[in-house]
Amino acid sequence: MRKNATNVITLLTFISTFFIACLIYAEKNGFNFWKKSVKNQTELNALPHGTCNSCHINHTAPGGELTSVNGNANLCISCHNAAGSASTLPFANVDKAIPGISGNSHSWDKIGVNAIFETNTPSNSDMSSRMPGGNIICSTCHNQHLQDFPPFLRASNSGDALCKECHSARDVGNYLTNTTSNKGSHPVGITYNNTDSRFLISPLSPMTLVNSKIECSSCHSVHYAATNDGNLLRATNNDALCANCHTYGMHHGMSCSACHQTHNPNKTNIFMVKDSIQTPSSGKVAVILSSETGSNSYADGDANYNGICEACHTTTAYHRNGSSGNHSHNTGANCIGCHPHKDAFSAGDCITCHALAQDNGDGIPVGGRRAIIGEFPASNAHAHYGAAINAQSCQVCHDMSTHKSGIVKLIDADNSSIYQFVKPENLTTDPDVSNFCMSCHDANGATRLATPLDPFGNGNIAPDVKLKFQGTLQWNEWYGDFCFGDEGTLRAVNSHHDISNADQTFSGAKIECLNCHGAHISSATSKIANPNSTNSVWAGTYNDFCLTCHSGGTGPTTPGFPTGVTGPTIALRGLESCGYTAAPWYVDYIWSNSAHGLNSKRPWTGYSGAPSYNMSCKDCHDPHGSYTPTNTAGNPYMIKDYVDGSLFVDDGDRNTGPWTGPPWTTFGLSRAVKITISGTDVNWGSPTGLCSVCHPNWENAYDWHSYCGACQTCHGHGQAFGENDWGGGGNSIPCGGKSTQLKIIELSKEKSKVKLHSKSLEKK
Repeated sequence: MRKNATNVITLLTFISTFFIACLIYAEKNGFNFWKKSVKNQTELNALPHGTCNSCHINHTAPGGELTSVNGNANLCISCHNAAGSASTLPFANVDKAIPGISGNSHSWDKIGVNAIFETNTPSNSDMSSRMPGGNIICSTCHNQHLQDFPPFLRASNSGDALCKECHSARDVGNYLTNTTSNKGSHPVGITYNNTDSRFLISPLSPMTLVNSKIECSSCHSVHYAATNDGNLLRATNNDALCANCHTYGMHHGMSCSACHQTHNPNKTNIFMVKDSIQTPSSGKVAVILSSETGSNSYADGDANYNGICEACHTTTAYHRNGSSGNHSHNTGANCIGCHPHKDAFSAGDCITCHALAQDNGDGIPVGGRRAIIGEFPASNAHAHYGAAINAQSCQVCHDMSTHKSGIVKLIDADNSSIYQFVKPENLTTDPDVSNFCMSCHDANGATRLATPLDPFGNGNIAPDVKLKFQGTLQWNEWYGDFCFGDEGTLRAVNSHHDISNADQTFSGAKIECLNCHGAHISSATSKIANPNSTNSVWAGTYNDFCLTCHSGGTGPTTPGFPTGVTGPTIALRGLESCGYTAAPWYVDYIWSNSAHGLNSKRPWTGYSGAPSYNMSCKDCHDPHGSYTPTNTAGNPYMIKDYVDGSLFVDDGDRNTGPWTGPPWTTFGLSRAVKITISGTDVNWGSPTGLCSVCHPNWENAYDWHSYCGACQTCHGHGQAFGENDWGGGGNSIPCGGKSTQLKIIELSKEKSKVKLHSKSLEKK
């Protein structure tokens, strides 16, 4: 017996010595045993939970962890009761939440994984290891021995992280930021937007924010909830709860909860819309809203009539919950675009909403809603032309299916395909916008509509502009001139502006319809818009309008193009002939009052009857292009296919008698113009050329003209085509006679002038 006692003493001595050695080793190696378990005695005494023996006993303990009370919750409640040492924070079993029935405190001693309430095993191992039998207990969330995360939590609860450990299915953000995952539950973890008119400036009490964000605890209380229905809400579970944050109006007495379910295990529907709703007159109806537009949207037009905007309606004109009524009204569109939720779904058409600008609060589109109606100042504006502007006019061009998404969608006038643009940047830079315009402004108009050539139904016939852009002349045409001889020179001779994808790819130049026209602002009386601000009409002269791009400089940014316009990147000669070395893409406008241009009225002394007409760029140029079925190449420089020169006086015969001034008796013609380019022959002055329209007697004007027809050889655009055109200011023979098509026929010493004739003239 003594031997056995000795053995026991020896064993206990060994264990004690070993344990002390372990403690010494741990302390020397930085491991604080007490901090990892129950803290040291001094720390523990400072805590509300008192000393170890407040909860533990060494022998015959009823609890499995040497606790004085059996059961984790019972142990806690032994102090946390009305008469206990923690009477200020009392709990009782009756407080345990039974959602929808009773209780004001998070439940305990309940199975942790519950599909109905979308709960799961926490990923935090400190929490999941304290779920005996899969049950939630007080110690699942609370650590009675540590206060690192008050109040005695097992982990940081920043952003209500502990709630999300078990309720991860409800840890979703705003649907619009992730349309795949953010469904089925009220968003959390998002910043409260107090600048959005759909919300109050700040939530009303007792709702609260967590670091300016909406979190679980914004609406819920873990313990001591003000309500006693088991939902742990801070306020009674009715629509007044929603109104503590939201400003939405009531739709015909329908409450928020009639359509919305704050937490729904079925993640099919978006925006927390219920799977079924109790309707006013049709009983309980199934609802599917899995997309904002298209199939299974608000009202997709199918025979199921289960869209959220169809479910209740029985007397509306559109989209009822049965086969009666009109189901083609904006089918598959985003109904909220015109029936805003914040306005209790009251109908508001394009005119109603867009009469005033409004910041929609989410920055999409930038700047909020535009006051577009103000962009139709003229009675004959683009979309209404004498009639009152209406919402139907807007929908001729605009697709409304994703209205308010920040995206502009335009409908092809022929096949209903969609052109999509992000406002505002690419409406003036994307060739697709010009393709859209051309789908209506062509020979057959908008064929998808009942009146293709009158798309708005107001007598405004869409002109065929697309035809003008069909010319094949591009920037790389070659032809010769007096300066450069037979080998030719690379000219900017294309027959139309570069609005097509192919032309822009070839030249690097970019210009679109909406760089010159305003889709809303342009009208029959003001066709062009300010290129630097296309929401306003151009107030200057037509010539000045052209010169916003064609204004000189040395490159695409000097002096610069309007927003969205880019000059060509390929190497070109200038628009004038001999030795003109400035940048290739502009028109020098050093106009002279002796010829064409801004002040082209020729006020000659002694001739008071001089014409006073100031020429415009469009007298000779077609801003769209010069293609005709009989001139498929088109005229270079977009010269018009028909020119009216009857307003302009011809210089007349300068070769008879003493020349004392213009006679002002011979005027130009009105006829078709076709300028051909063949080798070095450019027929400006030919019977079908441009110059001879206004100058039919050019052959008799002075005795030193070239009969090859290359008028631009001597008459440069930059000098307004006047008589004093050479850089040096004189009229000497240019370029040493390099051209093989021209030769000096006669040299008149008496007149000190040179007569130049073409080979064709010699044969006459």
